[in-house]
Amino acid sequence: MTAATFGTAITATATAYSFPQAYGSYRGVFELDGIFGGCTVTPGYDDGSGNFVAFRDATGTAITCTSSIAWEVVLPTSGKLAVSLSGGTSISIVAMFKGLH
Repeated sequence: MTAATFGTAITATATAYSFPQAYGSYRGVFELDGIFGGCTVTPGYDDGSGNFVAFRDATGTAITCTSSIAWEVVLPTSGKLAVSLSGGTSISIVAMFKGLH
């Protein structure tokens, strides 16, 4: 996975990005905003070994989005949220995490 920073725009697709470990909270709001340009984003996490694991809904289907959205999440053991991006052109997507106490 490629390292990314919360609050800094991601501008390339066809890869997964891992964000820095979140400290001081075990849950929070994971938000994606910006220009998606037809890009499909799959939210998930780094499993601690550098592998991307997609978040899944109640039926086991990987969650995806093509526009701005937010989820309330419980942080994984690694503490690292991640996204996988595919398709799209001229994207500028910003991820943010707001910890809840």
